[in-house]
Amino acid sequence: MTLKIANRLSKLRRRLAERQIEAILISQPENRHYLSGFDGSAGFLLITPEKRVLATDFRYTE
Repeated sequence: MTLKIANRLSKLRRRLAERQIEAILISQPENRHYLSGFDGSAGFLLITPEKRVLATDFRYTE
């Protein structure tokens, strides 16, 4: 994870905590890329206070 992405996640997590939101599910490709660096066309990004989970289909398996 790059420093820019880490800073973006920290800022988002602070805002979620201020609003007492437990998690956020990101589906928009531009937002997913902004917060994870993943540039695939399909997937979801779940962000909680402790974790970041990227769910994609089989095309992106390493």
